[in-house]
Amino acid sequence: DRAWMEISLDAIEENYRRVKHDIGDKCRILAVIKANAYGLGAVYLAKFLEGLGCEFFAVACIEEAVELRDAGVKGNILTLGPVLPEHLEIACEKDIITTIISLDHAEKLSARAQQLGLT
Repeated sequence: DRAWMEISLDAIEENYRRVKHDIGDKCRILAVIKANAYGLGAVYLAKFLEGLGCEFFAVACIEEAVELRDAGVKGNILTLGPVLPEHLEIACEKDIITTIISLDHAEKLSARAQQLGLT
């Protein structure tokens, strides 16, 4: 037997609306769509969720973040994994929020940002 997966956008929309209702207007939803939205299609799902009002997305790495931004996703994008100093410039250019994993990591990113003239 072959395996397959069926995705219901109606169910995703219903889940999004229920969570949004439950948390109210003081909180925002962060949609974790790393690893190509676990096989669902990160770009497609991000755009679908943006259409529902979702403004915040999390991905695993800078490459996934850049893919979303280049596809036209306008919301905030957070990398859950650390961004290396050599990727800081692209993260800034693409308006990607980076995760800091240690004081040493923060200092390396800060030093690289200073070299690039970035804040």
